[in-house]
Amino acid sequence: MPVDEHALRELLDGPAPAGTTSVTEVVRLGKRLVYVRVARTSLIVVLVVGMVAGSLNWLQSAPMPPAVLRSAPTEVDWPRVDLRPAGEPQRLHGGEVEPPMVLYRCPVSGEPQVGYGEVSGALLGATRTAVTRVLPKTKIGYWDAPTAGITADLDLTDSDGVGSLGVRSATFTGSPTDAADALAFTDSNCEPPKRHVTEDGTVVQVYPMVLSEPIPRLTMRARIFRPNGLLVVLEVRNSGSIHVRDGTERQPGRPTLPMTELQLAQLAVWVA
Repeated sequence: MPVDEHALRELLDGPAPAGTTSVTEVVRLGKRLVYVRVARTSLIVVLVVGMVAGSLNWLQSAPMPPAVLRSAPTEVDWPRVDLRPAGEPQRLHGGEVEPPMVLYRCPVSGEPQVGYGEVSGALLGATRTAVTRVLPKTKIGYWDAPTAGITADLDLTDSDGVGSLGVRSATFTGSPTDAADALAFTDSNCEPPKRHVTEDGTVVQVYPMVLSEPIPRLTMRARIFRPNGLLVVLEVRNSGSIHVRDGTERQPGRPTLPMTELQLAQLAVWVA
């Protein structure tokens, strides 16, 4: 059969036939495009999360300016007893206490008498254990000999010097609330004490800091009135055994008490 060379040349010189794509090829290409977009989105999310987490870590580790730092609380948030002292306030000048401070005392009279007795070894041991929990960085030492008596004293030493804690026990009559009301101003304090009542009816009172004279001594007390008629007194002082000579306090103590009002309240609850 003869070949038409002219027709063959026109066919070769003409445009190429259009390519064909199967349905399977279209689906494969579509899935690939979706995978690429998902990968890009995931990478962006990882980068954003990493930047946010890094920023939060930096904020947490960065030192806060002094104006933003919160100091630890020093006062307990118990309500004050709704009572008023009978005596008129008398101003005290603080003597040799540094820094100088002005405190007031309200003398009391006619309050019920309580009979102080021997501090049991169990009470002293429980108190010492409670002090280690409330003041874990404070060194605790006994005065002279660790024998129980009418008053048991513990030296409390920290970076500010030596203070002390006195422990006494007594008995009272009547209900814990009535006894606590009757002794609300027994420290010659002009401001009423703060009170907390436990589930078993024990009344815990924390009293304001007072100043003793003639040798200036700062004192803050907590009293625990148990339903069985036992009264426990915890007395925090700014002086310790090193300030005592011949059994009598002769030297002014440290500028501050060895524990705050909040810490004394925590201690009293532990002992209660």
